This record gives sequence, structure tokens and C-alpha cells, in this order.
Amino acid sequence: MKRLLPSSLLQLGSQAPTDKQRRFMKTNRLLTVPIVSLGLYFVLAALSPAIVPGQGRPTFTISFSDGSSVVATSDDLVGLQPNQSVTVAVQLWPPGDTIPDDPPPVDVFIEALDGGYVDTDHVVVGWNGLFSFSFVAGHDPGVSQISLHTDADEISEIGIHFWVLDSENPENNPPVINSGN
Repeated sequence: MKRLLPSSLLQLGSQAPTDKQRRFMKTNRLLTVPIVSLGLYFVLAALSPAIVPGQGRPTFTISFSDGSSVVATSDDLVGLQPNQSVTVAVQLWPPGDTIPDDPPPVDVFIEALDGGYVDTDHVVVGWNGLFSFSFVAGHDPGVSQISLHTDADEISEIGIHFWVLDSENPENNPPVINSGN
């Protein structure tokens, strides 16, 4: 009985692969492992939430003009009125978090992704991981996100999620962690 190679099942007929076809299949298998490994590396790097040298999660204290404030993480949705101005104090790594001795300053870029306005597009963050900026929400109801990121390959983006509330159709508003000031 003739033994069939798995690759020969793909061929029409029952003839064995030629030497040229075997070399191509071996070369193809040799390239598959590095390509899959690189793909897996890039997927894992993209999913990494680390923008900070420590293990803690960044927090955002959003201060409103009436003196109230709310503390949020990247998982939270904060409600804002149209054109509302807030101050966002960012704590990249919590006090007591393990950070390297004398960490270098980190350049953080700030972008309003869905409308609205930030008062600065870049800050340099020192050893304590603290910085702040002002944000003015857009006029139209809906999501309004802010991206904080560096230009270093090993550090990824974190986001702050706001929702500009729809006062005319409040049933369109998702749950937010604050009263929507």
C-alpha cells in the first residue's frame, strides 16, 4: 500500500510531490513559525495597557466648575453637558506603586478624538506620575474620548471616556459614573 503525504492530498491525482514541490513546502513551513510569532507579539503588544512603569492603573480626577469632582479609570464613562469645561488631573501610577529608582521623564501626548478641545497636546511627566489639563466638551451629544499616549514603542495608549449628555432625548444617554453635572 502506498503511503500518502498530507500535502499530496491537496494535489489532483495520486502522484507524489516533486523535489521542487517538497523544497517549497519545507521553505513555507520554515517561514510560518517566525511570521506567526511576530503576529502574536504585535497582538500582545497592542493589548498591553502599560503606559506606566508601575503595576497600578491610572486614575483621572475630573473637576467640575461647581466644585464637585469624580474619580474615574479608563473603564468608566463620565457624563458632561454640551460645551462643559472640566479639569482632568491624571495620576499615572498610584502612590506607593513600585516604580524604578529615578525614572526618566515620560512625554505624554493628549488628543481629543471625538470633538471637544484640550488646552495642551503634550506634557512631560516626572517621577510622581501627576499632570493635569483642561477639556471642553463638544456641543453634540455622544461619546467624547481623550487619548493619552507616548511615542515609545513599548508604551501603549490609555483613554478617558466622556459622554456628552443628550438633554432633549435623555433615553439615549448610557449610564455614567456621575450625575452629569
